[in-house]
Amino acid sequence: MKSNSYKTTLQDVSKKTGYSLMTVSRVINTPHLVAEKTRRHVESAMSDLGYIKNNIASCLASSKDIFCFVIMDSTLDYIDVPSYIKTITEQGMIPCFLCFKNKEDLAVSITKAKSFGSNEMYIVFNPVSEFKVSRILADEKIINLELK
Repeated sequence: MKSNSYKTTLQDVSKKTGYSLMTVSRVINTPHLVAEKTRRHVESAMSDLGYIKNNIASCLASSKDIFCFVIMDSTLDYIDVPSYIKTITEQGMIPCFLCFKNKEDLAVSITKAKSFGSNEMYIVFNPVSEFKVSRILADEKIINLELK
């Protein structure tokens, strides 16, 4: 196994196994499309080399969103931030948290999130605040809301 000072790449695995980069990538991302013998050989080489999949790099390479914005109402008493972080990072994304206290702050936060080209955005607000934010959410066509 290689030391942690060098990150093993798909190219390293490809070279070690003699399989193409596409085959190695398929073993990682769609293993059901690869013959069992090939999959076992590539997985063995990945283990020997200490290969660890980089989810962020995968998102960048596939042009997926890498940021997920959670825009939170500052009037909430409690928000389970660790739960959001866990869920978002398990999806291979980077969680970004912003707060708002009025609809102007919310508009600014939405603009910031959109400037990253992100399609993943959650607005977490107190049902008491719904009247303050519902119009801007409708204007921005944001439908993945979470009431706390």
